Amino acid sequence: MGAASSETVNSVSEGANRGLAARVEWVAGFEISLDIAWDTFKGDAYETFTKAFFDPLIKAFQIVGRDRLDPLEGKLKRIVFRGSEIKSAVFKDGVLTIDDNESSATADERAARIVKALGY
Repeated sequence: MGAASSETVNSVSEGANRGLAARVEWVAGFEISLDIAWDTFKGDAYETFTKAFFDPLIKAFQIVGRDRLDPLEGKLKRIVFRGSEIKSAVFKDGVLTIDDNESSATADERAARIVKALGY
């Protein structure tokens, strides 16, 4: 990939990260940093990420509810998303790490994994 192509990908990723972070913060009710490993997703990274990771995260936050998420403010500082054959959601030291791939589970199963990792 040439320098110009790399800059375009980085620009799109940064713009997507900002938009996604704003939506997460709106649902959670507090600021959370997102760390998205775009290069670990197959095919159309944005579409894969949205369906396999982002939508289940939003659903998990909605299941828990904003009132029950309030105690996480200040504790949940960052969410890491990685495309992986490992299927896990772990909350440790202020970081929720979600490893998964687009074909491993349904959105409901992924959301349930996130809810459980958050302790609900």
